[in-house]
This record gives sequence, C-alpha cells and structure tokens, in this order.
Amino acid sequence: MFPPSAVVPSVRKRYFHIVSNLQFRFCGVLRMYNDIGSRKLSRKFVGIDNSTQRRDFVRAHTPPGEDTCFSAEIIMFVEISGFCEGGITVPHRLHSSSKGGTVVLALIRWLSAHPDALLRDTSRRPICTSPLDINHALWKYAKSNRLLLTTNTVRKNLRYYDGSDEAQRLRNYRRESDAYFDLILPETFESYMNCTPCNELTQENSILETITIPFE
Repeated sequence: MFPPSAVVPSVRKRYFHIVSNLQFRFCGVLRMYNDIGSRKLSRKFVGIDNSTQRRDFVRAHTPPGEDTCFSAEIIMFVEISGFCEGGITVPHRLHSSSKGGTVVLALIRWLSAHPDALLRDTSRRPICTSPLDINHALWKYAKSNRLLLTTNTVRKNLRYYDGSDEAQRLRNYRRESDAYFDLILPETFESYMNCTPCNELTQENSILETITIPFE
C-alpha cells in the first residue's frame, strides 16, 4: 500500500487531466436508429422538450432474477468527447455507445414498485390495486441517500432549480432531495412506458402506468 501523501497528488493530477480534456454536451432529445432487415427504424427519446412539455418514461434491460422490471424517467442525455485528445481509454462496456470518440449516456431517475402494488404480472410490472389492476401498474420514484447534496451545495445551486422565487425552488429541491439518479447507456432502453405522474405536489409521487393504450 502507498501512503496517502503519495497517492492523493497523482489521483488529483489524473482528475485534472480528465476534466481539462473532456468536453460535455447536454441535450434533451436523442434519436436512435436500428436496422431491421432492409429498413432503418428511428426512435426518439425525450428528456427535456420545452415545445411539448414531454418527458419519456422507459423500460430498461432487466437482469434475470429481479423481482421488478427496471424502469425510469429520462432527465437528459450527456455526450462526452475528448477521450483521444486526453489519452483516455474508453471502458470496454461503453464501446457500444462510443461513436467517433464520443460516448452518449442517459441521465435517468429510477422508479421502484409502489408499496401498494403487491402483485407482479408476467413482465414483472407492479400491478395496481383494484379497480385499475386490469390495465395499470403502479410506481413511485426510487430513493437514494445523496450524501454529496449538502446544505452548502444546495445553497450555492438553488437558483438552478425550477421556481419563480426561493420558496418554490426550495420545494422543488425537497421533492428530489433523495432522488435516485443514474447514468446508463441508451442502448439498454427496451420500450416506452405510458406513465402519468399523480399527486405531484407531494414528495411521495405515485406514477400510474397504462399497460395497453386503447385504440393505439
């Protein structure tokens, strides 16, 4: 083991090198293409779209053995470039998302099964209680202990939260103070979800998923 005095400066120098060479671009919409035989299919995923006020919910690839299928709300997309210039090797697991030296990640907010939804269907969705159990699943936002979200951090960044005054911004901060955000590969998206957030003024949001849309 190296003493901390020998390790920390080298780690700090490496972080500075990464930050100095990588470029980050944030976008609200990502269009993905799949080749199906002779056809090229296009799918548009939306995190932020001020023109339609749309934000997509998606089903992500779920490993075998999980009780509930992995589901999330898209927040935005992050394009990271500059790996070659910085002499940084892209991890092998990101190669599928690496195009022209740019890695694309999706910033998402995880969902978890609502505590009232005790049953699962064959697709591992948490089925809503009666009388909506025939065609609906019931979710809530998953929670995480955000240790880096200190009082000082919130105070410095409060102006970036939605709201016309400080009181509204504080309410919006509290609504996501324990939100479970994550960065995942867009290639793991398997399907859209037809979701409607309910009780949005409370911290315990309920999210109703309509499994089959009539006349779709």
